[in-house]
Amino acid sequence: MTVIDPPDGPGTVTRPDDLRELDCAAVLVHASHHLSLRLLPDSVVRKRRTLSGPTDRGTWLRIECRTRRRVETQGWGGVESAAALTGIAKPDWYRALSWRDRRHDVWWRADETELVDEPTISASGPVVTDPGLDRRWWDALGRSLTALAPQQAPGFAKLGAVTASPDHIAELANRSARLLGVGDVDTCVTEWVTAHADLTWANLTAPRCRLLDWEDWGRAPRGFDAATLLLHTLAIPEVTEQVRHTFAADLATHSAKVAILALSADPLSHPGYAGSLLEPVSRLARQAAVALSR
Repeated sequence: MTVIDPPDGPGTVTRPDDLRELDCAAVLVHASHHLSLRLLPDSVVRKRRTLSGPTDRGTWLRIECRTRRRVETQGWGGVESAAALTGIAKPDWYRALSWRDRRHDVWWRADETELVDEPTISASGPVVTDPGLDRRWWDALGRSLTALAPQQAPGFAKLGAVTASPDHIAELANRSARLLGVGDVDTCVTEWVTAHADLTWANLTAPRCRLLDWEDWGRAPRGFDAATLLLHTLAIPEVTEQVRHTFAADLATHSAKVAILALSADPLSHPGYAGSLLEPVSRLARQAAVALSR
């Protein structure tokens, strides 16, 4: 197993594509030492780009690794900059540590935030069973997104290794239309708002509604967050209808239809990955494409 080390340490990794497959013990030690805290034993949650877990200070530590290209094209620090947002049910941000590993040409960042006790609704993103959310939960989510939309953002939201720029959104939406066999569609978005940009069920908690993981937030088409949640809910018709009801005004917009097409490009391009969601995603995307046809 390869080791990712802090600056000037030994190692051979040049591009850590998946932190789940690497021994990052030295990184955890480095962050713990400089922030004067300790991650609780056997509690580290490993994802492709992040390591995180509760600390002995009763807080949460999130460590992310980015390549040079992602730092140059997207920057980072979204968790910290989101601390300036108001009226949103999200964890408080406390402090951060960042450093560059010149040997491996990657950047590391550790953000210490409030520990949220409520579990996330789905570990994978989509819901496969009805989570049984009450009206107070939906009202809290609606208030948070309503409060978020008009606030200032430092730039476009991040979508993986790229940004949600008008050109990229149009490119994704047109790709979906072509895959669906729909002709010319109007992918011009005139309504842009501030969005979480990764609003899946893996970043929402219950029974108290909290919005987690703010690294990618920024400007996106109106209805982008609602469209994201809708696409991750299509396996459960009752919850799908609740999403449609809660965000009816946003989902009725031209920009939301473009967002649905753009967000559908990945599952439509990789049907094996989409699995059982392929059929309902295709149906929803086709409806959006037909509505946008010129």
